[in-house]
Amino acid sequence: MSIRGLQGGIGVTRAEPSVSTGKANLYCFDLAFTPRTAVASPFVNNNAVVATAARENVPVCCPAPYTDAAAKTYAADTAADTDEVGFAIVFR
Repeated sequence: MSIRGLQGGIGVTRAEPSVSTGKANLYCFDLAFTPRTAVASPFVNNNAVVATAARENVPVCCPAPYTDAAAKTYAADTAADTDEVGFAIVFR
């Protein structure tokens, strides 16, 4: 997993793979601040969607201290491997 330019960020981790899908497509963030919102966009060539959550909306499966924000990737093509969807994210 490559992380570039994570300003104000301490770290990111992938949550354990989903029992139902076996995919590790949930990213949990540890930030140096408490974000009010998060917005993400997949890279154009990924044909995917990225959902975000901040603060109290972060899924409970995100391990401490990675509970400040989360991003979950969904492939638009169901045959695609959602474990490897590149995306950009902005926290505010």
